[in-house]
Amino acid sequence: LLAVSLLVLSVYNALSMPMAFIPAMDGPQMTMTLTVDGTTSDEELYEKGWEIAQKAQSVQDVDTVAVMSGGDSIASMTASTDNSKSLSFYVVMNEERTLSNVEVGQLIKEALPEYKEELTVTTESIDMSMLGGSGFSVAVKGNDFDTLGEISADIAAELEKIEGIASADDGSGSRSDELRIEINKEAAMKKGLTTAQIYQKVAEALTEETTTTTFTFDNHDLKGYITSDTSYNRDNIEKLEIASTVDEDGDEEITTLGQVATISVAQSPQTISRDNQSRTYTVTAKFEEGVNTTLVSRAATETVQNMQLPDGYQIDVGGENQMVMEMMGDMLLMILLAVV
Repeated sequence: LLAVSLLVLSVYNALSMPMAFIPAMDGPQMTMTLTVDGTTSDEELYEKGWEIAQKAQSVQDVDTVAVMSGGDSIASMTASTDNSKSLSFYVVMNEERTLSNVEVGQLIKEALPEYKEELTVTTESIDMSMLGGSGFSVAVKGNDFDTLGEISADIAAELEKIEGIASADDGSGSRSDELRIEINKEAAMKKGLTTAQIYQKVAEALTEETTTTTFTFDNHDLKGYITSDTSYNRDNIEKLEIASTVDEDGDEEITTLGQVATISVAQSPQTISRDNQSRTYTVTAKFEEGVNTTLVSRAATETVQNMQLPDGYQIDVGGENQMVMEMMGDMLLMILLAVV
């Protein structure tokens, strides 16, 4: 009886204590990344990089700060896209240092408050997120895109209030504007139109048709393209002529799209994720450095599960904490098997 009691107590304490699937590794180096707007000139980017390197090197226990380069030219120190430019730094610690990487990283951030939004400091020398998962995630499942977006935004706002969570993303950055045309069936029936007829007219208007022909000029064959001079977009699509009829007085009556449909612009995901036939949005959160991810995940899970959801919508919690729970479940099964 005593052995069983001790086993139960041990299991309870194991599940209650903070855990990490793969703990952060404190190495003799760390990295930093400066990300700026794509319109920033290279000269300005290099000036910022020099200032960051000088201030970071003056921090306690920092030995050397260098720009990571894959080649001999200064251009190889940077990476750029259409929307941003970035500069990477390699920070080497003193051999006889007294501070951890997390503490040094915090001192660097405090020394560079003007770069709070642009500078990312990575204190772990080895990125183990591919093996053990990273952060906290919530999958929101349902049917209506607008409702999913609202729920995701509410969850992200609540997660950011939790101590230990640095930031939360509701996935709105991966959405784009969508033109929505909702047919008023009653108004369409009064005009003698069906949804299929309206759809066909809209599809024809939004499809650019071109005709190719060949002209001969001075013994040279030239290709010509003939296109329609009328084009429709979100600003004038409501003026699209759907049908033309003649009333009792012999006057022509034109029915436009705006008369039989409501046109609006809304946010929609660029890609649609599904799980068990349900549309899914994913909310992700990043932990602050130095916190125990299990304890923060427990608080986040409790917060999310206590939120009221509309009928037909559900949430699944995932991320690093899920990996830890699965690991503990496997350990308990092995213990039970050993006891049996």
